[in-house]
Amino acid sequence: MSDFLESPAPPLLATRPKLEQLLRRNDLWRGHSQTFTGQAHWGSGYIQLDQALLHNGWPLSTLVEVCQARNTQCEWLLLAPVVRHACAQGGYTILLNPPSRPYVPGLIQQNINLDQLIVVQTSNKADFIASLVDILRAPVCPLLLGWEPVQPLSYTELRKCQLATTDHPGLCILFRQHHQQQQSSPASLRLSTRLDAQYLELNLFKQRGKLRNRPVQIPLPGHWQALPLHRQLGLPVHKESPLPQQRGKLLAFSSQPQSQPQSQPQQKP
Repeated sequence: MSDFLESPAPPLLATRPKLEQLLRRNDLWRGHSQTFTGQAHWGSGYIQLDQALLHNGWPLSTLVEVCQARNTQCEWLLLAPVVRHACAQGGYTILLNPPSRPYVPGLIQQNINLDQLIVVQTSNKADFIASLVDILRAPVCPLLLGWEPVQPLSYTELRKCQLATTDHPGLCILFRQHHQQQQSSPASLRLSTRLDAQYLELNLFKQRGKLRNRPVQIPLPGHWQALPLHRQLGLPVHKESPLPQQRGKLLAFSSQPQSQPQSQPQQKP
């Protein structure tokens, strides 16, 4: 009996980490404390957004959730800088279940290499989750943009996606419906978007250690802003006798000179 009491502690107890060792970890969140800043990140390309994010950029190796209306589709305005950054890093940017076909002329205008974009479509929710997990395991995919299927993901399914991102060194962003922000999610960063006449408004409603009360406003490009209505819109159009002003505008946009009609020879009586 005495030999049993005097035996040394098991190796498992001897190697158990102490509290001081755990507190020295950079990835340990201490509630409202902002002392941990060791997580890798990518700059968003917008100063006002980087100032609102905890690590001054999009956090890597975690799940980022963006809630937006179905008819908004401001993904490329928000993420064009990080897509260009991912292309510069090499590898491929995966578009998982995009709601529509990417507009190629717009991507070329944003200086995005089309050879590094891959579109993956799935038919059901199970295939979506399996594809997301497999893509995150690939070392040649620094950026994954996924759009939630028609059937919403449950918390357990979102947790599976979050766990898959922990071993992925790149950025993973999941787009969801606007009303899904009321659902609990294991994503470390959650934000919602709203498109205004002049701004893309971002509301960060979940972030570890740092939140702001006012939204972030990203100015829209000039060609995105709504154009004023034409002053003659709604007036009746007379096809038989067009207005002189309309005819002058049409000629002004013509690049080639108009040929003058030849005079008809007069017939002798």
